[in-house]
Amino acid sequence: MLVVLEYPSQRVGDIELVGIPEGSWTAAGSIEHDESAATRHTYLIDTACLDADQIYRASLKISSGVMEERIPVGELRVEGFVAVLPELRQEEIGDMCRQIGPSGLHRLVLVDGEAGVGKTHFVERAAEALRTKYGFDVVSFTVTDEHQGHLLAALLRACLTPSIHQKSFQEVAQAVQKVLLSDELDAGNLEANVGLLARVAIRMGPRVIVLRDCQLLNAQVANQIWALVVALNDAGWGGVRLVLEYRQPDATLNEAIKSLVTKIKLRIRRVLLTKPLVPLTQGELSATAAKIFRHVTPEIAACLMQRTGGLPLFLESYLCRLLDLGFVVWDRGNPPRLSISQPAQVLSDTLPVSGALILEDRMRTWLQKTFGDDANMVATQLGLVAVTDSATSQSFILEALSISPERLRAIQLAVDAGNLGYWRPDGEIVFRHDLLRTAMISVAREDQRFVVSAREIADRLVLAVNKENELQIRYLRARIFSVIADRVALEVELRLGVQAAKEASDYGHLVSFLAQLLALLPKSSNAEERLDLMSGLAWAEWVSDSLLVARQRYLLLAHEAQQIATGDFSFAEAIATDAYRRAIGIDLELMEPLAFLNNAIAVLKRRQTPVTFNSIVNRLVLFCARFGYPQAGFEFSELAFNYIGEGLRENEGAVICSEMGALYAHAEPDTALSLFRQGVDLASDECQRSYNVLDILVLESLHMGGELDLNSFSQLWTTSSQNRFSEVLTRASLLRGSLYLRAGDLVNARQWIERTSTLVNLYHLNEFELPVLNDLLLLSFLEGNLDQARTRLTAFIDEFEKLLEAVERMTRLVPKALNECRDAAKKLAVEQSPLFKPGSPPEYCGVFFEILGNIATIAPRLGMSELALSCLRPELLLPGGSRANGNRYAKCGDLELVLGAY
Repeated sequence: MLVVLEYPSQRVGDIELVGIPEGSWTAAGSIEHDESAATRHTYLIDTACLDADQIYRASLKISSGVMEERIPVGELRVEGFVAVLPELRQEEIGDMCRQIGPSGLHRLVLVDGEAGVGKTHFVERAAEALRTKYGFDVVSFTVTDEHQGHLLAALLRACLTPSIHQKSFQEVAQAVQKVLLSDELDAGNLEANVGLLARVAIRMGPRVIVLRDCQLLNAQVANQIWALVVALNDAGWGGVRLVLEYRQPDATLNEAIKSLVTKIKLRIRRVLLTKPLVPLTQGELSATAAKIFRHVTPEIAACLMQRTGGLPLFLESYLCRLLDLGFVVWDRGNPPRLSISQPAQVLSDTLPVSGALILEDRMRTWLQKTFGDDANMVATQLGLVAVTDSATSQSFILEALSISPERLRAIQLAVDAGNLGYWRPDGEIVFRHDLLRTAMISVAREDQRFVVSAREIADRLVLAVNKENELQIRYLRARIFSVIADRVALEVELRLGVQAAKEASDYGHLVSFLAQLLALLPKSSNAEERLDLMSGLAWAEWVSDSLLVARQRYLLLAHEAQQIATGDFSFAEAIATDAYRRAIGIDLELMEPLAFLNNAIAVLKRRQTPVTFNSIVNRLVLFCARFGYPQAGFEFSELAFNYIGEGLRENEGAVICSEMGALYAHAEPDTALSLFRQGVDLASDECQRSYNVLDILVLESLHMGGELDLNSFSQLWTTSSQNRFSEVLTRASLLRGSLYLRAGDLVNARQWIERTSTLVNLYHLNEFELPVLNDLLLLSFLEGNLDQARTRLTAFIDEFEKLLEAVERMTRLVPKALNECRDAAKKLAVEQSPLFKPGSPPEYCGVFFEILGNIATIAPRLGMSELALSCLRPELLLPGGSRANGNRYAKCGDLELVLGAY
């Protein structure tokens, strides 16, 4: 049951809900907040903790200074459902509370297990115990398929809401408002501010934030969660505890949550607590049965195990079935227990052994007992409600159903009384478990009239479509057609959804619609269309910054195309080559240089078009610029200039000017500037032009020592934020942080460097990880925070060693890649370019190895010389004792430290 209490902010002091047993309620939140939500407190009351038929007189006790007042809330009386299971994991709950409580060492908890194992119940009980014993605020969110776009904002709001238990509630609230209004925040890009907001959040008092059903996370939101975790970890967590709950084996099939969990386990080990939940064993279930029943035989306990698999949700529902059938009854003992009145019928129950069938039987029985002759009608209504996964979508369904407020209230109360779910203040019905929601749909579908009603509702939804809600309506109609198995209508709706998502540039919905459409279409369907859809899906994942998933999508596209490629340079073969070249571009963004080289060599063996060839060669030039191969980079660029002509196909000229300029930026900035300016003139779209403009800004302000053109930078930042040019945003942020370091403005340097670190984690742009670690190290060292500097130096060295392990193999592979390029070029028609290009290679390059020298400079000052020796390899330092351009240094006394920006 949810209770929402609203009061004027000036009356706020210490607040306590009284008149209800301790441990029976917890603060709750919703992803879909309105702006006034900060003035409300919502309480989730667990009716299972309240005695049936007893009247509870609830009040809100507000203390402010010497004043105390009580505001009556109302009388509560619980009817109907009585919990049949005792607490099954009391000891584990106590352990978790100790481990993440005020004196515990853990701050982040991963809870996983199969459906029905009791994850949500376990987390709720632990959170309630923390609230009751230690005064933690508790806020819970549930991930859904559709509404993930506002999840980060909701989590941050939960982190930033001052605790109602704090004495200085108003002062803290004012401090939060002040920070939120400060110039430090980039109002157009909430994600970029996660680091700053995390530092505020850790001062907001103790709180547990629970995120359920994380197996549904998409890649973009998983990156946001990772950025929040890293920011909280860097800030020290303070009073924040974060619990991520996810279902197995579903999570193993979702690359986004798999990657998130892997990163957490690798990098957040010190404060991480893992809680895998498993079904009850036969011994544990027998012990539980002994507590439930007055007398129980081993045969009955074994029967319960066979029927429920030891899963608490199924066990509870099966006991409800036995009670409904009269096979077991409540006795009048103290405490009350179940008595087996008909043991033979329990052992010979005709219900097939199936957890899903147990839940469906529970739903069917509840409907019949509660609604009688109206059971089928209510089943249809609740079945359609169960199709939705958010309050907004459910509001569309309820409006289309035209249920009267009185009837809706009766259904809501019945769902709550049956312990099947609860309802929110906005009217949304929330099922206790996703399996119960699925069971309701299955029961509703048993009535043939359900399909007719579902079509009618889908038709009514069309009438409500407008520009603002079209994607939600299309998504909801697609779910309805999927539930009633109307493949033709579903395909039509998904195609309309794809079109609408493209027009709205809503890549989240576009990914959803395309993925569903591909799953619906048989592989034997139109091959060209299927490959085109797969390409569109991979592209949508890429532009929504889901790099790992995008790479996987491109590789799947290439694999499927190869299965149907025949004869000469067919359409399918061209698709495969194009997919591979895009995948290797992502290799470089993910900072996997060996994978990039090996895959580039393999793809160059395939038949090329000028576009695919130049794309691969351009990336090889950039690889050489970053990793210190000036001669090879020059030779790769010479090949590219032989096949781009005017350079106008797919931005070929603008791209090679950018990549080749990067090769010369450090040793010959004037040459690089000419190339960069040429690139700006050739850029044919806003995205590529942003890359080329940023090249010039970096070169002029960093390598040439000029002042940063703030007007150009501001325009670039605005354009990139509006269009989600994530790589441009990250590199631009890195530049600002480095320039502030060089100027000695450590306050602004910190803001920008931490913002860059957040963007790297958000967008999975590992190519910037070493430069960011470098600047974080410099920041700590220059601030005199030597303990933090030692920690960051260790992380910097660890990351560098991964690169150093690959250097020898990279050096062997570069000539092979060059030979493959030459062989591939022989099969293409020469298109000599009239564009400007340098006549000889630069003396040196290699942005990553330039910053390697900082380890040798800083380590002795931190007493860590021995640790640093492992990665100080002379052959990787710049040839002939050359050093980075003097403008790329930050000075600290007699020390000169190379900045990370490039």
